[in-house]
Amino acid sequence: PITEYKGVPISGKLDRLNIYDGYITVTDYKTGRYDTQKLKNPDDKNPEGGDYWRQIMFYKLLLDADKRNNYILKNGIMDFIEKDKDQYRRKDFSISTQETEFVGDQLVQAYKDIKNHVFTPGCEDEKCRWCNFVTRNMPVITDPDIEAEDETLILSEND
Repeated sequence: PITEYKGVPISGKLDRLNIYDGYITVTDYKTGRYDTQKLKNPDDKNPEGGDYWRQIMFYKLLLDADKRNNYILKNGIMDFIEKDKDQYRRKDFSISTQETEFVGDQLVQAYKDIKNHVFTPGCEDEKCRWCNFVTRNMPVITDPDIEAEDETLILSEND
């Protein structure tokens, strides 16, 4: 279901929810390579935290905002269902108010930026396919037979 966090519409699907006496845990099942960088809390090298760490903190925001239940999410688990070096891996996360507020602030800022069309500038190389797709929503014309003047006209027509 869609709910909101500080005015930001949010929704998500949980892989597994374990209900205990007075609290719950969430498990997210992962396929693919076990990546410790995605599991890390924020630090000097990655001040925003790893993707999977943020995902668990987001689940806390999502469940707290869902008023249908009074669940208290105490911890989250990333459970990797493919072997890594002949063993299955899993990572347990404790959840603190400070961490969820940190991720909530990231969420609110990202939502504001999207609404205001503020995006990361990219590499700013005129021939970069990704930057041109993002900034102009169009591919770069790389045909050497098209003269620079013609290319400018084509780009201008689509801006």
